[in-house]
Amino acid sequence: MGDASYIIEGKDALVTMEQPLFKDNVAEFDTYLSEVGKPVEKRIMDYHVGGTGSHDVVMAEGMPEFNKGEIFGGMMQGF
Repeated sequence: MGDASYIIEGKDALVTMEQPLFKDNVAEFDTYLSEVGKPVEKRIMDYHVGGTGSHDVVMAEGMPEFNKGEIFGGMMQGF
């Protein structure tokens, strides 16, 4: 399973989409973000918060509840 993450660079800030899930990839991604020298304005996720840590994320309607729900949320507790 590979991570596919995106960084949209604006004039003053960054937007990330689908931040990495796996620790090695999270470390590399975070290092790169810090090297760009711009703040991350938004972190957009679909069904998992990946390596967003304690940052606020933007998700489609219903997805935060799905994340915490019995099926997906229960599965993620095993990681």
